Amino acid sequence: MLRHKWPRNCSPQAGGNRLLARHHNMLNMLHIIRLDYLSCVLTVLATVLIGKKLWQGWVIAALNSAVVCVIGMRTAQFGFVPANLLCIALYTSNLVNWRPKKQSE
Repeated sequence: MLRHKWPRNCSPQAGGNRLLARHHNMLNMLHIIRLDYLSCVLTVLATVLIGKKLWQGWVIAALNSAVVCVIGMRTAQFGFVPANLLCIALYTSNLVNWRPKKQSE
Protein backbone atom coordinates (compact mmCIF):
# COMPACT_ATOMS: atom_id res chain seq x y z
CA MET A 1 0.00 0.00 0.00
CA LEU A 2 1.43 3.35 -1.04
CA ARG A 3 1.30 6.17 1.45
CA HIS A 4 1.20 9.81 0.47
CA LYS A 5 4.27 11.78 1.53
CA TRP A 6 3.24 15.16 2.84
CA PRO A 7 5.52 18.15 2.23
CA ARG A 8 7.32 19.41 5.30
CA ASN A 9 5.00 21.25 7.72
CA CYS A 10 1.96 20.44 5.58
CA SER A 11 0.76 17.25 7.19
CA PRO A 12 -2.80 17.29 8.46
CA GLN A 13 -1.40 16.96 11.97
CA ALA A 14 0.64 20.16 11.48
CA GLY A 15 -2.39 22.20 10.40
CA GLY A 16 -1.40 21.86 6.75
CA ASN A 17 -4.97 21.40 5.58
CA ARG A 18 -5.37 25.15 5.07
CA LEU A 19 -2.15 25.30 3.03
CA LEU A 20 -3.21 22.37 0.89
CA ALA A 21 -6.66 23.88 0.39
CA ARG A 22 -5.09 27.17 -0.73
CA HIS A 23 -2.78 25.28 -3.12
CA HIS A 24 -5.80 23.37 -4.48
CA ASN A 25 -7.71 26.64 -4.99
CA MET A 26 -4.78 28.14 -6.95
CA LEU A 27 -4.70 25.08 -9.20
CA ASN A 28 -8.44 25.44 -9.78
CA MET A 29 -7.89 29.08 -10.77
CA LEU A 30 -5.34 27.99 -13.38
CA HIS A 31 -7.98 25.73 -14.91
CA ILE A 32 -10.53 28.54 -14.96
CA ILE A 33 -8.27 31.06 -16.71
CA ARG A 34 -8.61 30.84 -20.49
CA LEU A 35 -4.97 30.62 -21.46
CA ASP A 36 -5.78 31.00 -25.15
CA TYR A 37 -7.30 34.44 -24.55
CA LEU A 38 -4.44 35.37 -22.23
CA SER A 39 -1.95 34.39 -24.94
CA CYS A 40 -3.88 36.45 -27.47
CA VAL A 41 -3.72 39.57 -25.29
CA LEU A 42 -0.03 39.02 -24.50
CA THR A 43 0.80 38.56 -28.20
CA VAL A 44 -0.87 41.83 -29.17
CA LEU A 45 0.67 43.70 -26.24
CA ALA A 46 4.17 42.36 -26.96
CA THR A 47 3.86 43.25 -30.65
CA VAL A 48 2.79 46.81 -29.87
CA LEU A 49 5.58 47.30 -27.32
CA ILE A 50 8.27 45.86 -29.58
CA GLY A 51 6.94 48.00 -32.45
CA LYS A 52 7.49 51.02 -30.22
CA LYS A 53 11.04 49.75 -29.57
CA LEU A 54 10.36 49.20 -25.87
CA TRP A 55 12.36 46.43 -24.25
CA GLN A 56 9.40 45.47 -22.06
CA GLY A 57 7.85 43.90 -25.16
CA TRP A 58 10.48 41.15 -25.07
CA VAL A 59 9.56 40.36 -21.46
CA ILE A 60 5.87 40.13 -22.37
CA ALA A 61 6.73 37.96 -25.38
CA ALA A 62 8.72 35.58 -23.16
CA LEU A 63 5.83 35.40 -20.71
CA ASN A 64 3.53 34.60 -23.63
CA SER A 65 5.83 31.80 -24.75
CA ALA A 66 5.67 30.32 -21.26
CA VAL A 67 1.86 30.43 -21.48
CA VAL A 68 1.99 28.66 -24.85
CA CYS A 69 4.22 25.98 -23.27
CA VAL A 70 1.54 25.40 -20.63
CA ILE A 71 -1.13 25.23 -23.33
CA GLY A 72 0.98 22.71 -25.24
CA MET A 73 1.41 20.53 -22.18
CA ARG A 74 -2.30 20.65 -21.30
CA THR A 75 -3.40 19.72 -24.82
CA ALA A 76 -0.62 17.16 -25.39
CA GLN A 77 0.74 19.21 -28.28
CA PHE A 78 4.31 18.80 -27.12
CA GLY A 79 5.85 20.40 -30.20
CA PHE A 80 4.93 23.80 -28.77
CA VAL A 81 7.24 23.32 -25.80
CA PRO A 82 10.72 23.19 -27.42
CA ALA A 83 9.74 25.81 -30.00
CA ASN A 84 8.66 28.27 -27.32
CA LEU A 85 11.64 27.49 -25.09
CA LEU A 86 13.81 28.46 -28.06
CA CYS A 87 11.74 31.64 -28.45
CA ILE A 88 12.30 32.47 -24.77
CA ALA A 89 16.06 32.13 -25.33
CA LEU A 90 15.84 34.42 -28.39
CA TYR A 91 13.76 36.96 -26.48
CA THR A 92 16.31 36.95 -23.68
CA SER A 93 19.09 37.61 -26.19
CA ASN A 94 17.07 40.41 -27.79
CA LEU A 95 16.33 41.89 -24.39
CA VAL A 96 20.03 42.05 -23.55
CA ASN A 97 20.83 43.64 -26.92
CA TRP A 98 17.94 46.13 -26.86
CA ARG A 99 18.60 47.51 -23.39
CA PRO A 100 20.01 51.03 -23.52
CA LYS A 101 23.80 51.00 -23.58
CA LYS A 102 25.63 53.18 -21.10
CA GLN A 103 27.70 55.69 -22.97
CA SER A 104 31.25 56.01 -21.72
CA GLU A 105 32.79 59.45 -21.71
